[in-house]
Amino acid sequence: MNIQLIKLKSGEEIIGDVVATGFSEGEEFITVKKPAVVQIVPQQQTGKLGIAIVEWIPWLENQEVSIEESDIMFSGKPIDNISNAYSERFGSGIVTSSKGLLLNK
Repeated sequence: MNIQLIKLKSGEEIIGDVVATGFSEGEEFITVKKPAVVQIVPQQQTGKLGIAIVEWIPWLENQEVSIEESDIMFSGKPIDNISNAYSERFGSGIVTSSKGLLLNK
């Protein structure tokens, strides 16, 4: 899997498995499988800020979207905590420990 965090010009932060890049009708694009949006939310018990990772567009049939490069501000590899949270919910369930070991939860 090629999990990437993508910041769109609209302000949304998307995480997903980038499965392809391409060129169509004069535009470069990336294809993201199982896209989810990363949101900052207050934690109920502590009141501190945490994150939520939820389906970006849950009514998509095949859960793949193509995003034009011109709509992307930047993208990169997320920190392990974010990548692991995404993988647990939307991916294989395999996470990386802080010691670099692969764990299957």
